Amino acid sequence: MYFSYHLEQAQRQALNRGLIWLWCISLLAILFLACRYQAYLEAGMMLTERLPWSFPRQLGLTLLLQLAMPIGWFVMLGLTHRRWRVCILLLSVLWSLGWVGIGYSIGVLELRGGASLTNSYINVILVMALIAFYPDSRLFYAFVTPLLLFLLSEHLFHSFDFVWLHLLAVGLVLIVLEAGRRLLHNWFRLAVRNEVENLRLARRLETLANMDELTRVANRRHFNHELSKAIVHSRHQHVPLSVILSDVDYFKRYNDHYGHQAGDACLKEVAQQLLDSVRKGEDLVARYGGEEFVILLPGMSGREACEIARRIREGLACLALEHVGSLVAPVVTLSQGVAEYQLGEEVDTFLQRADEALYAIKATGRDGYRLAALPTSE
Repeated sequence: MYFSYHLEQAQRQALNRGLIWLWCISLLAILFLACRYQAYLEAGMMLTERLPWSFPRQLGLTLLLQLAMPIGWFVMLGLTHRRWRVCILLLSVLWSLGWVGIGYSIGVLELRGGASLTNSYINVILVMALIAFYPDSRLFYAFVTPLLLFLLSEHLFHSFDFVWLHLLAVGLVLIVLEAGRRLLHNWFRLAVRNEVENLRLARRLETLANMDELTRVANRRHFNHELSKAIVHSRHQHVPLSVILSDVDYFKRYNDHYGHQAGDACLKEVAQQLLDSVRKGEDLVARYGGEEFVILLPGMSGREACEIARRIREGLACLALEHVGSLVAPVVTLSQGVAEYQLGEEVDTFLQRADEALYAIKATGRDGYRLAALPTSE
């Protein structure tokens, strides 16, 4: 599913770029044909009475339609991929039929070389179509089919000495086009697949770079980055923001009694309890260092953050991780300092208030939480 989405996006980008090149070549071809028509007309090599319509008007109308194409592309930018593809499909058929009409007119008008010129410029258009439409086989054949059918039936209204040789040449052109399209399309899919794998690897590396290896929560670097963003958002949108800074009570005694491996397992359990106590996808739990954790709570006031701290305390009590070395309870507990961001407050001051609240609760018995006092104005 992930690859299919990126393939669709890459196809759309490649087709947009290819269509621009085909559009430019089409404009140049129309201008060349207009100049050639005028030169041959002055030399008396054009039989204008053979056509029931005016060839200059035909070229002029084609030119106007070509010049209007960018407007259509701009309108189609907002369409879904499926609707955009349908529009490009219809545009490709009409575009191709326009070139078929010009090819027919040239072959009928010119006394010498009309059929040869038609074959030459249609082959050029076919090559440009290969470059433009190779990412999508349906769009490619929607464009080239009218041109190939015209080449196949050209002997019906132009005289050819060796019809079978002409048909063989058209068949050879089709084989070359299909072989080239398959080759380019395979390269394209391989490039997209490699790009998707690189994106996945980059995201995985970014996740690992932002994650604490032991507890699998965010690390301090990622927390600092998200805190800066959250403060900017809080300032601009005038929404509350709170943090909870917590510390596992008497964790050194836990390590001394149970060993460091058990201490690591304890930190993992605490981290999981913190994750279970916050809002998924909104709040951020991070390991701040050692046995310290910090929780970023966007959109939460200090009182609401205290409710989260209470939930964490109750959850740890239910978890009942044995801690015989604790001087406050027979199970693992946390001391938590809560602070609400104040408008205009510096980041360091904000975190310092949470740290002061943490040490205040540790000084009064631990296993609890406290809301930090508001910053004093100097």
